[in-house]
Amino acid sequence: MTSKKLLLYYFLTANSLLQRLFVIIITITILSLLATGINIREYNFTITYLPIKDCGNPNRDVIHINGAYPPPPIRASVGEIIRVNMINHMQKDNITLHFHGIRQRGTPLADGVPFITQYQTEPNKTYTYEFVACPEQAGTYFYHSHVGLTTITGHGALIIYDKTHPFEYDDERIIVLSDFWNNTDTDDVLEAGLYASPLKFVGSPADLLINGRTGGNNNDKCGPDKIW
Repeated sequence: MTSKKLLLYYFLTANSLLQRLFVIIITITILSLLATGINIREYNFTITYLPIKDCGNPNRDVIHINGAYPPPPIRASVGEIIRVNMINHMQKDNITLHFHGIRQRGTPLADGVPFITQYQTEPNKTYTYEFVACPEQAGTYFYHSHVGLTTITGHGALIIYDKTHPFEYDDERIIVLSDFWNNTDTDDVLEAGLYASPLKFVGSPADLLINGRTGGNNNDKCGPDKIW
């Protein structure tokens, strides 16, 4: 479901005049931004499960976006509109995308919080996120899935560039650090521990990944207290 359809849905199901007025204000804000000719940074994201190799262990499926892990970065300059068209091609899991640190002023339906700002996007369904890269939010952020343990691997960089460049630098590199449980620690096993009473500690991850890779090759023994 797109943001536009959700706006219409919330307008038709609003319980009060104040709620409908709020939806109208949001709609006018988005339309006015589009009418001024503001540049749109548009991304098409296809969400799938694909295998990734753990250190010395069999493959385990993790979230890929457009076939990439870590997922591709989102880049925009301040004042531009960011539009993310997402399609969920995972066969069993729902998903939403949350843009961590973005305040979503005037665009709450793009916040990606399940059952608060949107329904979860089911397999083979689509959703469009659209929001403005506000001038006061220039900087480096990240986006991530916001449903269950899909947050472990479903995350990528979000960079908003300022129009001025107060610092000089030679080059830009994105480093994504993430922990990783091996193939025996399925999401069902991890969730069972988190939902248990009392809570059962899920243990330390098998590996720490740098841009989706370990510090050595697959024949090395990786794990806690290992230095690379």
